[in-house]
Amino acid sequence: MLAVSEIALRIRPLQLLLKHVVVLPKIHIQGVQLHLCKEKQAPYNFHLWLKRLVGEHTTTPSKAVPPIIIDKIVEQNLDLSIDAQEAPLEKNRFDWKHLTLRKIHTNLAHVTIRGNYLKGDILHLTGQHATLPCLLDHFSTSFVLSPGRLQCQALNIQTSGSKLKGSCTVSYNPQELPQAWIEKAYIKVKLDQARLPAQELGIFIPYFKKHHTTYQLKGQIAGKLSQLALQELQLSFGERNYLHGYGSLSGLPNLQETNFDIQLKHSVLHTKDLNLYIGESPYEQIEPFDVVKINGRFHGKPDNFTTQATFDTDLGTVTTNMDFHIDPNAEVVTYRGSLATNEFALGALLHNKYVQKLSMQGTIDGKGFHRSTAQFQLEAEIAQLGLNGYNYQNLYTNGHFAHEFFKGKLQVDAPCLQLPAEATIDLQAEHIAIKGILLKAALQSLQLTNHPVTLRTHASLALQGLSIDSLQATLQLQQLHVTLQDQLGQLDELQLHMRKEEQDNRSFTLDSELCAAEIQGNFSYKALAIDLKHFMQAYWRKWKHQEPTSRTLNTCNLTYQVHFKDINPLLHVLAPGIHLSPHTTLQGSFEQEGKGSQLVLHLAYAEKLVFGKNCWSNLGLDLTAFQ
Repeated sequence: MLAVSEIALRIRPLQLLLKHVVVLPKIHIQGVQLHLCKEKQAPYNFHLWLKRLVGEHTTTPSKAVPPIIIDKIVEQNLDLSIDAQEAPLEKNRFDWKHLTLRKIHTNLAHVTIRGNYLKGDILHLTGQHATLPCLLDHFSTSFVLSPGRLQCQALNIQTSGSKLKGSCTVSYNPQELPQAWIEKAYIKVKLDQARLPAQELGIFIPYFKKHHTTYQLKGQIAGKLSQLALQELQLSFGERNYLHGYGSLSGLPNLQETNFDIQLKHSVLHTKDLNLYIGESPYEQIEPFDVVKINGRFHGKPDNFTTQATFDTDLGTVTTNMDFHIDPNAEVVTYRGSLATNEFALGALLHNKYVQKLSMQGTIDGKGFHRSTAQFQLEAEIAQLGLNGYNYQNLYTNGHFAHEFFKGKLQVDAPCLQLPAEATIDLQAEHIAIKGILLKAALQSLQLTNHPVTLRTHASLALQGLSIDSLQATLQLQQLHVTLQDQLGQLDELQLHMRKEEQDNRSFTLDSELCAAEIQGNFSYKALAIDLKHFMQAYWRKWKHQEPTSRTLNTCNLTYQVHFKDINPLLHVLAPGIHLSPHTTLQGSFEQEGKGSQLVLHLAYAEKLVFGKNCWSNLGLDLTAFQ
């Protein structure tokens, strides 16, 4: 149905008779109501009229009818409604098949009609949706309409929040019904500028309704709505997020089911702006990455995609060839594929101060990123891994990590440490168990001693805690070979136990064929080592008649006992001038509080002690030292 309240035009009658070109200075149209409807499989009621307007598809303009030139057209108060009666109503997105636009005002100029060609300039067009908050503030373009083709140059569209500038070409089959043009038409768009608030995008694509951001877009788009190609695309949103690349989209307008294939280059994302898109729980897992620079390919759907890319983050560099799946209901991310890292701050991601940087390459299959929820199978060659302050190199691992628990193979092949082993690591309980063959351990290189000492042994270690004063440990060494200052010492077996009880009560026991030692009491390993060093230095200063330095001492109260079964094989390496008869026991205590210290040493009996050129037999000793 078409109803016109008023139409006025200026014509020159003689021109109609004498001229080959008809020029109309002005047409004014007032109060137009255009209602387009269709029933079931029938075409819209304007289909035949439109077909006659555009005519048959030809490549050259028709010369049968003299051209008509209209200098100016003014249209006011046009109401347009579209009603496809057989189509269900769309409640969650813009309904193209049930549409009412009101108060459409249009100013056109330089309109030329020649056969089945129409061209002109839309200087200004406004209108609004009858029910949705969709207001068109301005629309202008220079257009050419021919059979099967619409071209718009100098396109300028503005709404209350959006702004778009560029050009557009739409190619369609004029023999098809108009309702098929939206899905089947081929479009080619060049965006010089596009500012699109998410709230207005949500009118057409409901996915964006929950977002509160504005997108800036440039580039070229070509194809059908269901299959679009993107070229030199530049998208920015949020705080300094910038995506630059090219690719394709298939499946629009349903964004959740849209397949994408995007190649990004020199792009930047801030993780705090991704919360709206991936959910709270996945966001918490990627939040530590902060700023991410991206180069690579992404293809799939928004919740199931593959990445072949390099990510430079605040934590380090990650290179992936992985499949990701985001479950919006369970709010969990699963992943599978190859992974490489370079100088990656793994401890910062896991919120664990005892883990430092990781450089590796391998394969991973798991889910979750947070240390309390992550589960994955990892096989990797680790170039370096920082643990508890030391940088381990040339490691190999193949095992399962779940809820901060790792179990599998661990192999270290570094210049200072060579260890193939089976390992169990529980980060939550701070428990480590390792069983393997220690082929080499250079203790000075590992920053464990001040002198060059090398170990080789069969080892079994159970470790609770990751700092020296939180340690509870059981260490068993068999076939131990120790190299010190080019001297080789051997032990069949050595056992070490470290226990921590309530408060700061601790016990330390050591047993081997050389000696057995036990320390019990209230002390800190770290503080004890410092205090004993200062205790000996103070006596040395007194020996040299120097004033000892004053300092506040740590509280300590311990007893000790050392039974030297036969310590001489070790003394021959460490101190060749010293000899102690077997089965000698030394015991005593060390007490310290505030500024006072006391060291007690008791030697009940030593059959023989040789110290350089001095020799004592049947020796007993009681020594108490104060400070």
